[in-house]
Amino acid sequence: MALFERTTRQVSLTLAGRLLHEKSGPILDATSEVLRHLQHEFHLVPRTLRVGVARSIGLACLPGFFFAFQRKFLDVQLQVVQQSSHEILDAVEAKDLDAGLLCPPPRLARGLQITHRFKDEFTLIVPPQFPLPANFTRASFKTLRKLLEGERWLLIDRECNTGKQMCRWMNGLGWRIEPAMELDGFDVIVNLVSLGMGVSLVPHRVLPIYEQRRVVKRIPTRDRFARELVVVARKNR
Repeated sequence: MALFERTTRQVSLTLAGRLLHEKSGPILDATSEVLRHLQHEFHLVPRTLRVGVARSIGLACLPGFFFAFQRKFLDVQLQVVQQSSHEILDAVEAKDLDAGLLCPPPRLARGLQITHRFKDEFTLIVPPQFPLPANFTRASFKTLRKLLEGERWLLIDRECNTGKQMCRWMNGLGWRIEPAMELDGFDVIVNLVSLGMGVSLVPHRVLPIYEQRRVVKRIPTRDRFARELVVVARKNR
């Protein structure tokens, strides 16, 4: 049955198409209402969603992660905890958490699955008073070596998944850096850089919350370190 009439200049509905368009609205509304009823009655979307976020991700990232979800599911309460990746995986498997946001682990327990993957790029930051050459644009790592010579590096803990990946990436570029401090969270690192205590590589998602205060200075680079983040949940959810 033809629903559209097509010419070289326009597309319009046939009589059958107009009838389908008029009748489909109530059908779609009824379907949506049935789905909402199923979700509430059988807990496809729980009333409280318990989420574990790895410490290396940073609290400043969370508004962006949860904004769209909260707009879609106004009635769902979020309970968010920050833990190590190992603790999060154990808690999801034990049903103490519904989902975890973390770097992909080397292996997953049989009852767990990865539901989402996305890229998380990093930015080089320095204190706000850090002097940059005139007409400075995007830097090569040869330029950066000279620019940052003698600076103290504040890096994420090398024992966590992100820290291990970052070390391999920097070593691949010929940077053998011995950090002045290692920390388990990027929020603290950004604040220490803002106080002039060193320089660092941090996720770009951490920085928008600080934009109005101009607490750090970003240095654009030709190569950028990036990690993968994943959402882990139980297979039966």
